[in-house]
Amino acid sequence: MDNPSSNPTFEARHLASATGWYVRVAWSNGKRDHIPGFVSQREAQRWIEEKAPAWLSAQSARASFGRLATALGSYRNANVRPDAVFVGMALRDN
Repeated sequence: MDNPSSNPTFEARHLASATGWYVRVAWSNGKRDHIPGFVSQREAQRWIEEKAPAWLSAQSARASFGRLATALGSYRNANVRPDAVFVGMALRDN
């Protein structure tokens, strides 16, 4: 996913190799996401109008969580003593 602060464009597109429609999400860096499963252009367009903002918020939250998990993993790997054992969420000395 691209930077969640950038605003992507949403477009209803017809499937080339089958019947149906999908929504193409084009990010400013050139990356594209596809949301499949629409029977008609109108259905895909309605999803863009009604559901795209919530989808975009979920993508932003997912990206933020991923960055947080990566940062915490780096911190944990750099600061855990070799004689320490994680038990659930608690740290216990051996």
